Amino acid sequence: MTTTPELSDFALALNRLCAQRWPNGSRSMNREIAAAVAEHTGRTIDRQYIHRLRKGVVRSVSSDVRDAICLFFGVPLTYFSAPVGDGSLTEQMTAHSLAVAGLRSSELSEEGRRDLERVFEEASEILRRERR
Repeated sequence: MTTTPELSDFALALNRLCAQRWPNGSRSMNREIAAAVAEHTGRTIDRQYIHRLRKGVVRSVSSDVRDAICLFFGVPLTYFSAPVGDGSLTEQMTAHSLAVAGLRSSELSEEGRRDLERVFEEASEILRRERR
């Protein structure tokens, strides 16, 4: 019986970004990421390498590849060094580099938190589009 190794924090975070960008999946996602990383780094990066990153097979990722992936997805360069969280409002605010002056999530109802998380996701998508 074979066991599947646990995914690294990097693989989990990368897969989370992929799921956000392509909620229904995409046959070309690894190829698109690879092309962007190759263009940014000047290195030869193929879709199989991205696949291995997402499966957790590659355990050590160079900083230039990590930065290129962050730029591709429009997230802060510190995205992969942040602790893996639970998707909470605080995590959303940190992950998307957004702040709302004077707003504390504990002051919101559950529905209000969900609405604000949707706003952050929309704002993050706008930032990604604008950075391309």
